[in-house]
Amino acid sequence: MASILADFWNLVFPRTCLGCRERILLEGEQNLCTYCRSRLPQTDHHLFPSANALYDKLAAFVPLRAGMAYLLFTKSGRAQQLLHSIKYRNLPELAEELGSWHGGLLAEVAYQQRLDALVPVPLHEKRLRQRGYNQSHHIALGLGRVLGLPVWQGVVERHLPSSTQTRKSRLQRWQNVEEIFRVVAPETVQGCRLALVDDIITTGATTAACGMALLEAGCAELDCLALATAQ
Repeated sequence: MASILADFWNLVFPRTCLGCRERILLEGEQNLCTYCRSRLPQTDHHLFPSANALYDKLAAFVPLRAGMAYLLFTKSGRAQQLLHSIKYRNLPELAEELGSWHGGLLAEVAYQQRLDALVPVPLHEKRLRQRGYNQSHHIALGLGRVLGLPVWQGVVERHLPSSTQTRKSRLQRWQNVEEIFRVVAPETVQGCRLALVDDIITTGATTAACGMALLEAGCAELDCLALATAQ
């Protein structure tokens, strides 16, 4: 009965693509139509995990084994539109779907063999209450489902909110975030190969600070995976 009602509802009020907001989603399409998916600004980071602009940006702050983003973020571009929908239109399922697509690219190069677990960058408790979910956690769930890796939520907590990074030098950005993360159970991460998962990386300072907290707690090797990175 529930399936019949759902089919009837979709017939009367068909779901449209979150990308173009015009095409009606067909069977097998969850949030984006096939056309919009084909036009996503994908990177080739999965082929060059330690030889790309994102890796260089993060490696300026923290020692990494790899840094990879799925999409390139540009102002008013498709990646910005999708991230806005994830964060402000209550669409954690879109985060999971995009995470799974990124996972598909990484699986092509057997990336999962390099890792023990995925760790989402945490939100501050106040922001988590406001939004109701951590988008990075849902991206990690999508990645983990495809790669067959566990997602360790709650391993790191964000005990201080960070101020805006706009118009700050690289040193000022690092000083702004270097003490806002704390590893809750250091024994959990000791000797592990972990990938930190974030939604978007702009300056890289916040993500790197979270990664440094993991390394200082005993993480053996650290990667960073992001849904998008600014050019």
